[in-house]
Amino acid sequence: PPPAGGNPWPSAPPPWVDDRTTQRCMGRACTVRVSALSESRRHRTRRVVVAFDSVLERRHHCRFCGNVYCGACSARNSMLPPEWNIKEPQRVCDACLCAPPARWVVT
Repeated sequence: PPPAGGNPWPSAPPPWVDDRTTQRCMGRACTVRVSALSESRRHRTRRVVVAFDSVLERRHHCRFCGNVYCGACSARNSMLPPEWNIKEPQRVCDACLCAPPARWVVT
């Protein structure tokens, strides 16, 4: 349910997770396919969570939740709540884009 007063949005953006302490993407479905040779020389595919590297994979903060994501998990932009006074669409993670927190949904 919306907070008291009927405003469905938080009054300010959330604090950002410290990206220096985050080594991997926080996306629930974040994986890359990595092929490896098995002993029988047949290729097997396994899934690995994206690890951040300053050269190959940069960290990005979702402007809705403040968590840290890889570029693929935060590739979309969306307008933020009007109370935040940010006029341009901002980077958001897939989770916030598809299913914002229930307290943000006007019912």
